[in-house]
Amino acid sequence: MKKRGPYHTKQQQTILIFLKENAEAYHTVQDVYEALKAAHKAIGHTTVYRSLEKFSEKGIVTRIPGINGKPTQYKYEITSQHAPKGELYCKKCGTVTPLHCNEIESFTKHLSTKHHFIMNVEDIVLYGYCDTCF
Repeated sequence: MKKRGPYHTKQQQTILIFLKENAEAYHTVQDVYEALKAAHKAIGHTTVYRSLEKFSEKGIVTRIPGINGKPTQYKYEITSQHAPKGELYCKKCGTVTPLHCNEIESFTKHLSTKHHFIMNVEDIVLYGYCDTCF
């Protein structure tokens, strides 16, 4: 029997195209759903949610869990050497900002040598307050 490749639906392709075209920003499930609905794409809210979760598991999108009742946010992951090594998440307004900082390398070395802990730098999310909310 022939082995099947990855299963992609037209709806998943439409969602992925939206994310690629809007890769500069983070989006909630509701954001994606409303944008596709406005573009007359018949894709259900649950399909958007499941697709974003699947893309997150595959590393296609970055998933930032919401806190304090704020929704989870997703962003298309552009692979390059200059990709951010993490995100800064404002606990008050929910803004997510890419983290570009060379000091992360020294911090991960510190964790490794002093605490015997290896950190995955692609998954860093620091929670705090942005300039506007501070």
